[in-house]
Amino acid sequence: MTAHLPGPAEYPILHGWPGNVILRPWFDRLALYLIARWYFPLSRAWAAALACGGSPEQFIAITYTDGARRRVSADRVRRLIETAAARRVAYDTAQAAWEASLFEAPAPAAADLVAAQLRRQGAAQAFMEARRFGLRLHITHAVPPVRWNIVGPDDMPARQQSRLADPATAFPAPPPKPVAQSHR
Repeated sequence: MTAHLPGPAEYPILHGWPGNVILRPWFDRLALYLIARWYFPLSRAWAAALACGGSPEQFIAITYTDGARRRVSADRVRRLIETAAARRVAYDTAQAAWEASLFEAPAPAAADLVAAQLRRQGAAQAFMEARRFGLRLHITHAVPPVRWNIVGPDDMPARQQSRLADPATAFPAPPPKPVAQSHR
């Protein structure tokens, strides 16, 4: 095992003629369309899967409006919910092991620190890739890209009453945490 992290990834498709074809204004329009129509809905489904507490019914309530709720079955969302939850646990475990290895005494070998970082990165990648399990759901039952909940100007003072009463404490800083030096 190496004692160094790998360098940044190369993207050969951006060099030479492929880059000359892709890196054009038409690609920006396509990318924006895909982000708004595919990535945002998949991200929203992924976030709802993490927030629903394992309940397909709660996922459907969080994600869809009343009309669409009746058409989505719990079985359609179960795989997304289970995969997102399992990958979150795997990521949290890798993250905790990584943090523990960085601050444990005595200092572990550099190769062990690199291995912990690579495991954490792999778990993070797998966790984020769990969005793809919402693709079938999005194709069959379009997931809205955002859930609009805009407060009107007449309702805003009531919703923000505590902040308006004492603006100096409206957004308090989090309590300070002790700083510790990690291993190199």
